[in-house]
Amino acid sequence: MIVAVAVILVGAGVWFSHAGNNTHQASALQAANNKGASVPVAASSTGATTSPTVMYGGYFSERSSSVLGTYLADDNGLTLYTYSKDAAKVSNCSAACLMTWVPYGPGVSAAGTFSMPMMPVNVGVTKGNNGMLQFTWKEMPVYRFVSDKKPGDAMGQDQGGVWSVIKI
Repeated sequence: MIVAVAVILVGAGVWFSHAGNNTHQASALQAANNKGASVPVAASSTGATTSPTVMYGGYFSERSSSVLGTYLADDNGLTLYTYSKDAAKVSNCSAACLMTWVPYGPGVSAAGTFSMPMMPVNVGVTKGNNGMLQFTWKEMPVYRFVSDKKPGDAMGQDQGGVWSVIKI
């Protein structure tokens, strides 16, 4: 299958267009690194606006908020978090914790194999407490907060003094 790709330089950004209806914008540096794509601008639950994002490997997006600065989100724009009680590549979130804090991973059993696509430099994987592979950020397991419903929500920030938005 042949995919047609057109690149047009526009001001400070680069627009990508490929076969289909997808059009993406990224900085020239990100485009050079083959990491660029954008998702719609959204307002957070706190009223702070978020800027367009850069997508990574279909699993992560980089977002920017007037309140949070630049942070990591999932492919749908939902904010991602780390838990200060975790250790490097070890999740200490279990039982009731897992009902509120969903381990974020590629949806693959830890017994299976997973080929990492283009990802941010600090992303890895580990075996989560649910038996599935879980993404890590700087070796710390990554989670989503169930109360975050739309891009830009960061309701889990500083919950219990132990949950933190992953800032880039």
